[in-house]
Amino acid sequence: MQVDLALSHELKSTEFSKGFRRAAADRGNCPTGAWEDVGYPEHPEASSRLWIVDRILSPQTVPHFLSFLGHGRLPGGKSTAISLPAEEEVMLLLQPYSDWATTPYNNVTEAPIDSCMKFIGSEEETRQLVPITKELHSMKSRIWEGLPPLSKRRWEDLDLDNPDNFKAACKYLAMTTDAFSYLNIPVIKSAMRDTYNSIYNELETFEKAINARRSVSGGQPLRMAALWYEFFNAHCSFIASRAHGWVIENTDRLREDVLQRLGNLTPGSDEEWFGEASLELSDYIYDLTQNAASADIEIYIPMDGYRGSGVESADGWEPEDSDKAPYREYPIESHPSVQKRTADYHARLKYLTRVETWRGRESRNPAFGPGGMNATDNISFGIGIVGQSRSQGQAQKSTRSEMRGSMNLPDTTGREMWIDELRQHISSGQLRTSFLGYRTCFDHSGDQWELFKAKFESDINDWGRDLEGIDDIKSLFKVQWVDVRDVAQKPIDIDGAKSQFRELIQSGAIPSGFHDGFFLAADKSSIDSYLCPGASQSGFIVAVDNNFDREDTSGYRMYETPGYDGQVRVLGSLLWDDVSAQISRQSQYLEDIWPLAMQHDLQVYEGPWIKEKLRPAQ
Repeated sequence: MQVDLALSHELKSTEFSKGFRRAAADRGNCPTGAWEDVGYPEHPEASSRLWIVDRILSPQTVPHFLSFLGHGRLPGGKSTAISLPAEEEVMLLLQPYSDWATTPYNNVTEAPIDSCMKFIGSEEETRQLVPITKELHSMKSRIWEGLPPLSKRRWEDLDLDNPDNFKAACKYLAMTTDAFSYLNIPVIKSAMRDTYNSIYNELETFEKAINARRSVSGGQPLRMAALWYEFFNAHCSFIASRAHGWVIENTDRLREDVLQRLGNLTPGSDEEWFGEASLELSDYIYDLTQNAASADIEIYIPMDGYRGSGVESADGWEPEDSDKAPYREYPIESHPSVQKRTADYHARLKYLTRVETWRGRESRNPAFGPGGMNATDNISFGIGIVGQSRSQGQAQKSTRSEMRGSMNLPDTTGREMWIDELRQHISSGQLRTSFLGYRTCFDHSGDQWELFKAKFESDINDWGRDLEGIDDIKSLFKVQWVDVRDVAQKPIDIDGAKSQFRELIQSGAIPSGFHDGFFLAADKSSIDSYLCPGASQSGFIVAVDNNFDREDTSGYRMYETPGYDGQVRVLGSLLWDDVSAQISRQSQYLEDIWPLAMQHDLQVYEGPWIKEKLRPAQ
């Protein structure tokens, strides 16, 4: 076997192997590392793509932390064992130290929470602000909130298991990994850690000020900084586990289908071995293997250098001689350095692949001999390539288990953070999860209107196929239609519906549990999308931003959302577990998803964008 390992290493080091990698890059089915989606002054597409200023550590993380301080449930569902602050102490985070703290802390005139938000990105902290493409920003934003890139239903609606849509499926997989690759770029990783550490320092000062107050009454010390570390670590672990599980689940299923198709090729037919079909399927196996490997390595946010972790920074890691060896004959484990993880993973995968192959040969498995991958006749070669692919798949599972098993990530199967957070606040009576809907077109008969409503309700209520135990949550999501003719005695347009909606809010008559910043409108195009659906277009509804004013857009970054007019057509299937979920997590609002709709033929938001590159306003 040692001779076989040596020969295999020589083969993988040749131009033959490099050719495989170049061909894979040309196909565009694998992660790119996100470098082309990060802006810099000399970027060749600096003026031709739509760029967003990203705050590396997402601003909504701080409000989520404040919410956690109220209930103590960590991302992932576990409860903290650290004592929580009293409610009135949490409120002090919003007040300047000078209003409540004792000496020497009472000379600070800024509120702790304001300092924390400043660290996340401001004129004083510009290092935390990075221009990235809208495509990367939207994917990073949803992943940061623990949302899958696509729900199970959306994957099925897009028919991504269909071999004809293989390239599209790979793009969604690759975009997911690239979001984490971006966070693992050394300068980005360092900047996010610095932001976290600055917040840790501020909360450490806050806990000292609180403990000075507590000491007067003999109270136990508060450990606010430790709570911040525990929360942030749990958050990063959850989103890494959720995203990685999504990529691997879909990759494994696609891979098994390709292997079945490879095994079904018949020598002598139009799809004979050494022909176009077998080469294409072999390319697919390569692409899926690379997607899985990149996910195993990149989808991870290590805590090295983070205050509270006790782990020193791995920045500047340099390989030792053992790291340069072509194989790892002993089990590997995770490492904070992505370069170290990459070297270990691929060296271990190569070794275990050869081990699996030799096991097959020793067991006289026909997939590995006689001839096997080295055969020159069609039948033996065909059996061999399938066997070799399966052995590599098994080796990759073992490599994954070794590396990611040491990451201590939680099991997030069937869980999403936005659902867990909603469940914590059900009893408060303050949740806003439902929408009022306005009919703004009366070209259809009464029967057609009722048919539209039935189809629309059936569509929007079919969500959560990949989630567990959410019946109590699903009942919170409703659309209540307002009969505008009873009010206006004549049809109204969307602007008229907005005026009525605002009057409802001002009068305090909006029903409990309904959004006051957004409503839905059924115009002619959306009603027709359900009554007369096209072959390639699913039903949609118009979501309207109540706060948008065409005369005053000062509250919006219009250069990042060119052409936004306060409304977006949204697929009905995405209303609850995509659009509403992101709104509830304060992650992306209508102006944020508009750029993903503006280049669609009908300007409909359909989720993450993988088609042509998004362009700025012309």
